[in-house]
Amino acid sequence: MDAMVKIGRVGKAHGLLGEVKAFVEDAYWEDFLNAEIIFLEIKGQHLPYFVEDVRAGNAVLVKLEDLNTRED
Repeated sequence: MDAMVKIGRVGKAHGLLGEVKAFVEDAYWEDFLNAEIIFLEIKGQHLPYFVEDVRAGNAVLVKLEDLNTRED
């Protein structure tokens, strides 16, 4: 398996539909926008999540598959 490269971090939940704020380093911005899958490090494990949508405005909001509520 290829080594994981940290490209940013995920912040707090946004809204009620399962979106989260993301902070992506400029050098990886285009790769992030084209990614179908991202890996999140949770408790030391890298877990894959499918990206449904990315919205950029005042903040970058990411909708991940199977995360449909704020609690998810």
